[in-house]
Amino acid sequence: MPRVSIIIPVFNAALHLDRCLNSVFTQSVTDWECVLIDDGSSDNSYGICSSWAERDDRFIVKHQRNAGVSNARNRGLDIGTGKYIVFIDADDWIEPDYLLELLSHTGESDLVVSGQIRDFLDGKRIEYQPDSTICFELEKKNARRLVELESSLLLYAVHEKVFKSDIIKKAGIRFLESCSHGEDLLFVFNYLRYVKVVQQISYSGYHYQIARNNTLSSTFRPFQFREDYSQWTVIDAFYKAKGIDDETIRSFHAKRLWGIVYDGVFIFPKLDNPTRKYLKEVLSIPEIEMLREQSHVFYCSRWIKQCILRRWSLVFFFYFKVANR
Repeated sequence: MPRVSIIIPVFNAALHLDRCLNSVFTQSVTDWECVLIDDGSSDNSYGICSSWAERDDRFIVKHQRNAGVSNARNRGLDIGTGKYIVFIDADDWIEPDYLLELLSHTGESDLVVSGQIRDFLDGKRIEYQPDSTICFELEKKNARRLVELESSLLLYAVHEKVFKSDIIKKAGIRFLESCSHGEDLLFVFNYLRYVKVVQQISYSGYHYQIARNNTLSSTFRPFQFREDYSQWTVIDAFYKAKGIDDETIRSFHAKRLWGIVYDGVFIFPKLDNPTRKYLKEVLSIPEIEMLREQSHVFYCSRWIKQCILRRWSLVFFFYFKVANR
């Protein structure tokens, strides 16, 4: 049994796929298998995957009709046999010591979290990584560490992490195939429910390519509010279930919810046939009292805050009507 299964969903990634797979092939750790799920690519992605499998039998290639990234990852989980699970996206790549660094910190931890290097097509590069290498339990006293990981955008994606295969299998954790945005976040926080100890490492060896074509992050999402609010409730429920609920957590998540509601309101002019009913839906969330108590954590015009806190959907409705004449 290989020590680690690397799961890579592939869809029309021929332009960058060789770079990704070569970065796996050249890892200093050799006890791995790489499960490639070609999700109905119309370019030469499947051919590239097959050529790597012919070169090295540690590459396992499966082809399927297009069913989405969540389905592809779930199939990879079904096929993978490693003790640990690592996810990579087909247009990203990893440093040669990536697996060595992450696996050397597994120890007694249930999840290893490292940093990432964000590479932009214009050559710009931004590095995000934990400020220290430390192992900590998921308890109230460590709320600040979780907030730091969240604020550094290192807790929401499945890459730059090591998961335990037995936890995933015993708990039946899967990617939600009906979700088109934020499926990573839902998987991670579902997994965290079964985690006792997290190991964060001050290391960045995962290259995440930004400004890809046809990515959800760069396209308009008509159901943005519903998706973002739904994910916020999942995170909030996780912290409450774990008893990790202090002022640090409340302030951080209140600020995030303020942003979700604000964006939900001001996306209104971009919607097809926008109605007041939509604005009423945004302002009907039950956490209004929490937003009132934490109104100082989010900056926007005072009149906007008051309309949100008083649920004045009609004011916003006429404001947008007048503003778009």
